[in-house]
Amino acid sequence: MRDSRGFTLIELLVVVAMVGILASLALPAFASYKVKALNAAALSDLKGSMIAQEAVFADATAYVSCGDPAACEGVLPGFIASRDGAGAIAVTTFNHAAAGDGQSFLAESRHQYGDLTYTFDSATGTLSQA
Repeated sequence: MRDSRGFTLIELLVVVAMVGILASLALPAFASYKVKALNAAALSDLKGSMIAQEAVFADATAYVSCGDPAACEGVLPGFIASRDGAGAIAVTTFNHAAAGDGQSFLAESRHQYGDLTYTFDSATGTLSQA
């Protein structure tokens, strides 16, 4: 009787097929988790900038305007925009617009690969997503 070791071709094909089926089920779920994480980064940036706006208002009794994350880092104390793996600012749509009297502001944030835009109106205290 011959001593046989290893796997047959059929066994290997079955294992490869099972791995393929599991991967096809997992990849769509992973993509949705990634989009949710990117949306969370945009929301986190918006909330951080809202806190920094309140710090500005406490000192100067007026809110400030800034049109992108880099500009907001310069005028909002303690605010640091989220970065991607290469160190570039990840949130592309980011805007703080102070009202004419400086007593309220509108803010907007969206990640470049996310599917939600978050807005905040300080006059009403409303944070919403679209």
